[in-house]
Amino acid sequence: MNRPKILLGMLVSILFIYLIIWKPQLAAILHGQTSLGQGLFGQSRIDFGRFIVIMQEVTIWPLIVCFFLTPLHVFIRAHRWKLMVEPVGKLTLYESFSLQMVGYLANSVLPLRMGEVVRGVLLSDRLGCSKTSALGTVLVERVVDVLTMLIVTLVVATLFPFPKSVADGAIVFAIISSLGLVAVIYLGFARDPFGGMVGKMIGAGTLGKKIREYGNKLVSGLAMLRATHHYTVISIESALLWVVYALQGFLILYSFHFMRDYPMIGSAPILATMVVLVLNAVGVSLPSAPGGVGAFHAVAIFGLSLFDVPTEPAAGFALVIHALTMVYYLTAGLPFMWHEGLRFGELKRIAPEASPLSTKAHESKRD
Repeated sequence: MNRPKILLGMLVSILFIYLIIWKPQLAAILHGQTSLGQGLFGQSRIDFGRFIVIMQEVTIWPLIVCFFLTPLHVFIRAHRWKLMVEPVGKLTLYESFSLQMVGYLANSVLPLRMGEVVRGVLLSDRLGCSKTSALGTVLVERVVDVLTMLIVTLVVATLFPFPKSVADGAIVFAIISSLGLVAVIYLGFARDPFGGMVGKMIGAGTLGKKIREYGNKLVSGLAMLRATHHYTVISIESALLWVVYALQGFLILYSFHFMRDYPMIGSAPILATMVVLVLNAVGVSLPSAPGGVGAFHAVAIFGLSLFDVPTEPAAGFALVIHALTMVYYLTAGLPFMWHEGLRFGELKRIAPEASPLSTKAHESKRD
């Protein structure tokens, strides 16, 4: 794996964890009004005594229900991905579910969401297709996720007055995401995606040939975009995923008594749930340590602060909703990892092999 990118992800997570726990006094440090250590670590954002009391008062049964809803959204994803993979090869629903679980497990122990790459490599081995084509199916899944998230975000933004800084950031994110979607859709639908103006930009040299070679393999993995007979089912299942996510978020808000204690949430609990979910979706896309540690929690705390929820209960919410899914992925994912003939150490090895420029990828007969 790319060490600078891994380091970046770790640093981002550390920064978010630091900002969750401490409140830096940079102005006081610059003006010599406090020491460096006192300015950086002297003021805590969290009253840990209050945090413990809040955690002791949490209602347990909604958390149990939330935990057992997790395999439901994995099942929906598995069926949806199975449909997306059909142009490349046939997967059974069980095989798709197994690869999804291994991918989630890998995301939980590897930085930068490398579980998506692991899943693509395992799909390549299962179907006997090129790694690039298999990763193309994962890219299609991400395209559908981003498109669904943009639609949900647009609806939520019309109902909730986000702060200007958040709205501006959402616009930038939407523009970047839209450009990426346009590029993927172009590759998926163009008859000759590397001809014409694009071909002239790529050039005819060695690098241009490599780009065309791997680009054409990627295009084969994007074939599902042209499989219009699956659009309806995939759209319904994408919406169902957000319903399951929202139900999980709602249950945890209920378990922390947020509807009772915070009027803004009590008056519009579903909207509050959706606001936090939208922000969390952006948070997990940031480069971070394994499992999105730090980034996920900071974004969830910020989202709840928009509804006047203090740091301590918001941190409890973020910790619990993240822990429930991570515990499921780590425990339930292990049998599927062993079923695929893998061990933890092999997950780290698989990701670099998926790189089109890696030696092993060049040596692969399928590539």
